[in-house]
Amino acid sequence: MNVEKVGRLIQEATDLCQVELYHFEWLAGGRHNILRVYIDRPGGVTVADCERVSRELGVLLDVEDPIPQRYTLEVSSPGLDRRLYTPAHLRDCVGKEVELKLRRAPAKEPRKWHGILTAVDEAAITVECEGSLKRFPHDEIEWTRLRVNF
Repeated sequence: MNVEKVGRLIQEATDLCQVELYHFEWLAGGRHNILRVYIDRPGGVTVADCERVSRELGVLLDVEDPIPQRYTLEVSSPGLDRRLYTPAHLRDCVGKEVELKLRRAPAKEPRKWHGILTAVDEAAITVECEGSLKRFPHDEIEWTRLRVNF
């Protein structure tokens, strides 16, 4: 798969449909590959937005044919408990409650943490956990997501 070309086509489709490309991922599963595209917009994403992007992107992918394997195209909202993939995603969530999972836990410490995201820099994020500030280097984090409490 030509990832750069696929990314360009996804950006073209989302621009055309006036939504933000939040993230995309390729999930290789042998005969069941998935190209998953997450879109966003102020005020939230509708089913109609997802259908429109899927239709436009499907046509672009069929014409350009950058993916030689069989795959399923999925277009959706990143959701309320969205994963935070980029530094920009993290910066947008400063002051909000997040959950994160470390790749490996330091001795006698948990792998999962939650608290208020207080800072983001090039090397790490800082989270207020149980009244104290804890710094987590980006390369030690497996994933970070917004935490939603109902």
